[in-house]
Amino acid sequence: MRLRATPKALALRLDGGETPEELRNLRLPEDLPLEVEVAGPVSGQVLEALLELGRPLT
Repeated sequence: MRLRATPKALALRLDGGETPEELRNLRLPEDLPLEVEVAGPVSGQVLEALLELGRPLT
């Protein structure tokens, strides 16, 4: 997993193997959308954890 800031959003790259707990433990600044790139297999629970972050996803 890699997290970086872009001029208009936060960019999160999932390489596969991430756990839902890792995503739930992310502390992200408010008011920025989250760009998500999936570069490896992720489980349904990981996708649910992404949605629980409550961010606009692009």
